[in-house]
Amino acid sequence: MPHLTPDVLQTFFIPFDQLRPEQKKLISLSDQLMNQLLSSDYIVIGAPLAMSSGGIYSEEPGSSNDFVATYLKSFLSFLGMKDVTVIRAEGLKIPKIKESALENAVKSIQIQ
Repeated sequence: MPHLTPDVLQTFFIPFDQLRPEQKKLISLSDQLMNQLLSSDYIVIGAPLAMSSGGIYSEEPGSSNDFVATYLKSFLSFLGMKDVTVIRAEGLKIPKIKESALENAVKSIQIQ
């Protein structure tokens, strides 16, 4: 996956009907990947809360520190993806919880 160049980034802000053929070619990969992403039924994003992983962030007092889920939901909403479900594998480092934490996370996955 190539990095964005200034030319590609600038092309994103030009109305499509005003693009020259070489500019259309510059953004063709991005268009293809976005179409693939937006047409997917399910998207799985692994996003650990690495600075303090292993805790519980779905409820207080940890939920006020969970900026990752909020950020991802906001960003995906910006892309037009409003139906977002957060599945958490939490408590992975807490005694008496960690033994069943991953199994509980897997059980919480419900695909309709």
